[in-house]
Parts: sequence; structure tokens; C-alpha cells
Amino acid sequence: AQGQAIALSSHAGSDGATGPEGLLGLEKIRAALPFITDPELVVHDVQYSGPLQTLTGREEYVEAMCQWQQNLPQRLSAFNITDVQLFQLRPGACRAKWTYEFIAALPPPARQRGLPKDMVVLPGERVRVSTTVRSDFELAADGRIAKQIEAVVDGYDIPATISRYEFLTARRLADPPPVWYWKVLQATTIEEADVLYGGQATDDQLQTDFQRMVARNLIVGFGIGYILYNALKFSLLYLKSVN
Repeated sequence: AQGQAIALSSHAGSDGATGPEGLLGLEKIRAALPFITDPELVVHDVQYSGPLQTLTGREEYVEAMCQWQQNLPQRLSAFNITDVQLFQLRPGACRAKWTYEFIAALPPPARQRGLPKDMVVLPGERVRVSTTVRSDFELAADGRIAKQIEAVVDGYDIPATISRYEFLTARRLADPPPVWYWKVLQATTIEEADVLYGGQATDDQLQTDFQRMVARNLIVGFGIGYILYNALKFSLLYLKSVN
């Protein structure tokens, strides 16, 4: 990772990692970011809450981190990690931020919505995008991670929407691909709709909007398929008639 930075203080207290030992633990966490794969850095009953994933216990946590460390570079083209930062919020708590950069396919609906003027479309209808992630850590008295809460902090413009979908898709663990893709589609659609509603929509409204979107896309997809099928059918009939 490039652009790493750390801002740590030596505050003392009784509610978590303090003093030289606590700072040493923070240095180890910083060096391991963004994938904490060292079991010695987390407590036995560590808890993780992140995009579409919750993990409990050291074994499940470390296994997931190892998979993400391996899978993200394999599933995301030109994958890179930049701007890794770690800040101590208070004794026993710290916050980290970093950015994933990669190249993603440009979905056709993005062109319909209108691409940003500064977005460069690469050969093969691909674009460079990035996803910024924030993680808040709660630390045990010995400086090890007791809890991690992780979230994507980008907005919902076209580049961020593309990157969020691709990033979440690449985070798949044990779910079968169709199940996971559905989860990602539902979560990203509802999340974006909630922002458009200004956070005032009910769960029923958001679910209804998602179902309408799915139905509309199915109808459009069926319509296109029907047109292509009949066009091919009539073309074959025409070729037979002239031969």
C-alpha cells in the first residue's frame, strides 16, 4: 500500500489500549491494514460488522480477511490500495481509512444517466474507479482488536455507484454467486434510494422501489429478448424464401 500515514497520541486511560503497549498494538494494526490476517492482533471473540458481512470469533474473522486479501486483487482488475491512514480517536479506539483503486466494466445504464465529463472510458468499455473504506476499531486492554465496524464512505455519483457494486461483488465469501449478486443488487439499490429520499423513506417504501426496479428491468430484458428472437426468426425465414 502507498501513502500510508498514522497519527497516534500517547493518552493514558483505563478503557483500552494505553501507553507504550497500546501504541505498539496500533503500529502493528497499521502495518497490517487493510487486511488483519494475524490472529495475534485480535481477541478470541472479536466481532466484525461491514458491508453485507458480519463475523464473530477469531477463526471466522481471520479466515474472511485472508480470503479478501486473496480475492479482491484477483476479482478486481488493476487492483491497488492507497492512502492508508490510522488515527487514534481516544484510548481504546482508533479509526482507519484507505482507498481501493481498480478498473471496472462500464454498465450500459451509466451512459444513459450521463457520464461525468472527467470520466475517461478505456478500451473495452471500462473505467477507473475507487472505493474509500472507513474502519472503526475498539481495542482490548492489551491493544488487540475487539471490534471492527467497516463501511464504504463514498457518495452515489456514477463512478461511486459503479465502484461500490463491483467492490461489494468481489467481497463474496461462502455464498453461491447468484445469491450474493442478488444481495449486492438489493443492498446497493435500497441504499441509494434511501439517500434520494433523504433518509425519510420507510423499509416498505424502499423494498417496493426495489421490486419495481427489478420488475421493470425484467420486462425490458424480456422485451429486448423477444424482439431479437423474432428478428432472428424472420431473418431465417427470409433467407429460406430466397434460396
